[in-house]
Amino acid sequence: MDRASVCNGHPPPFLQHNDTRCRNTVKDTLAPELMTLFELQKFSNRLHTAMTAQISSNNGVPETVVKTWEDEFELLRPLVTHVDTGAHKCTMDDKLKMTDDPGSDCSRLIILIAQLEVQAYYFVSLPDHRPNFTINTLRAYNTSQNLINTALTLESTSGLLTHNTHWIYRAVMDACCILMSTLHSKAIPPHISASDADTVVAQILTVLRTCSVRDNDLPVRGSVVLETFWSARHILPKWDVPVGAWPDRIGAATSYWCLAKFKEVLQEARNSTDSVQKGIDVYEANISNTNKSNGDSVVAVPNISHGQDQTIDNSIDPLQGVDWSMIIDDFGWIGEGPVFLGPA
Repeated sequence: MDRASVCNGHPPPFLQHNDTRCRNTVKDTLAPELMTLFELQKFSNRLHTAMTAQISSNNGVPETVVKTWEDEFELLRPLVTHVDTGAHKCTMDDKLKMTDDPGSDCSRLIILIAQLEVQAYYFVSLPDHRPNFTINTLRAYNTSQNLINTALTLESTSGLLTHNTHWIYRAVMDACCILMSTLHSKAIPPHISASDADTVVAQILTVLRTCSVRDNDLPVRGSVVLETFWSARHILPKWDVPVGAWPDRIGAATSYWCLAKFKEVLQEARNSTDSVQKGIDVYEANISNTNKSNGDSVVAVPNISHGQDQTIDNSIDPLQGVDWSMIIDDFGWIGEGPVFLGPA
């Protein structure tokens, strides 16, 4: 409930109480991953509550505030790892076993999700309060990539994505949006080549489609938007800011911004392509009518639009295969704002 509330733009409605006795009672009977989730969920609740107050007051979050919360998360990480390893000192053999343990990967995924929740608020920071924005963007990109890689590993070993809960899908969507938006920006990491970017996008689409449980559900429609955007990226301008945010959406601020941005540029490209095609159709119609009215006394005008036909011909139009009803109508766009709430 807390995560669903945050994704919809509301502070988490959690109860604050001393849970020490309850935690001590169940810590030996519950799976370590559940204890990891419990501890990190408490942290996330405090994080989003504090960020809600910042956004309500300033319509953004200063970078220094986000850094403070990230430092607190780093202090919490050893405690979570301590819980996950059964509160005993790990030998090298234990650590090697943990690398092959799906439970260890599950805890790692939960930790990465919480870490990305913190780092995503760097994109909510005000432009004049983020001197280290470039570095923080790269760190959020790396966290998103690690999250996707871990999710794919868990899918291959335990089918986690196939049977995941909605909040895991939402976390995966956040990571996917951050990755794809950054890849299409001028702030793309310098070590990422064109082939590397295509590989990352292939991972993104695989993850989203694996989350699908029925035809045309939210994961499918989300993957359609991202795949369409990437297939048409060559005719779309790159943006200066790698990732933006809708601050009032709190825990889903980056996803809302990215999906709205993807839709906006796709519509602009569609309108531009349609306008050019209509202009050429009118031009050719006028030439045809002029030739007919003048008869044979007028020398035919050379076909100077041949080159233009080559660039916008339907056979090579990068937008010709786009299912616009899927992106604009069925996806849930109402008026000028998107609706991306809950499972479809």
